[in-house]
Order: sequence, then C-alpha cells, then structure tokens
Amino acid sequence: MAIQLEGNSLLYTVTTLTCLGFLLIGFDNGLMGGFINGKSFTETFGIDTNTNYGTNIIALIVSIYEIGCFIGAVTTSFIGEKLGRRKSVLIGVVIMIVGKNMSSNCSRPRSLT
Repeated sequence: MAIQLEGNSLLYTVTTLTCLGFLLIGFDNGLMGGFINGKSFTETFGIDTNTNYGTNIIALIVSIYEIGCFIGAVTTSFIGEKLGRRKSVLIGVVIMIVGKNMSSNCSRPRSLT
C-alpha cells in the first residue's frame, strides 16, 4: 500500500527529504574534517601538516572521499533502477562495510590512499 502524495504535501515531502540529505552530507563532511585535522589522527599516521607532503596527503584523503561520494550518487540511480531499492541498498551497505573495515585497519598514511 503506497501513499499517494500530490500538490503541497508532495512538495513538502520532497523538500524535507532533500534538506535531510544535504544535512547528512554536511554532517559527514564536518566529521571528516574534524577527524583528519585532529591532533590524534595526524600523530597516529605521522602526518606533518606544516609540510607540503602532509597537506597533500590530507587533500588526497578528502578528495578520494568526495570522489567516492560522487560516483555513488551518480551510479545509484542507474543501479537502483535496474536492481530495485532493496538490492541496491544491500549493495551499498556491503560496500560501506568493506570500506569502513579497510579504513579502520590502516596504520599508516600510505594505507589510506
């Protein structure tokens, strides 16, 4: 049984969900910036942010994260259309679990890139 939305209720629902999506993107970016620029992160991975090499490593980590977000956003519509919502969500969850496990097991900057 699907809910049929029309008119203002459709507009408010789409607007609310879009705002929540952008809120989550901002939250993720804020967390990413907080972790990467934190003293414990730079000390653990031996990144000296006062050098060009250190700032380039930080920029590379953030860039890979953003590229992954872009690729995921673009491909989700195509994959979701062919496989359906449940299978595409399952694939996304598996990819996130694998990625989080890989990043949580890193012990040096080279492992993150």
